[in-house]
Amino acid sequence: MANGECPKCKSVSVYAIESLFQQRSLFFGLFGSPAIITYLVCTKCGYFESYIFDKKSLAEIEHKGMYVKPI
Repeated sequence: MANGECPKCKSVSVYAIESLFQQRSLFFGLFGSPAIITYLVCTKCGYFESYIFDKKSLAEIEHKGMYVKPI
């Protein structure tokens, strides 16, 4: 979806919106600073995905988060 095409309906009507503060606050207490969550939304079928694009936030999650091993 980050390539601009919806994986569900193949539409190119994909738009990005940033999360509200209340949704960002999930990361505030866990990692110290809020991570901005960006939602990519297909306006044709309603499918959406959420991403954290900020490299600093991703590095902080990798450093302080719990790694999930592949089974």
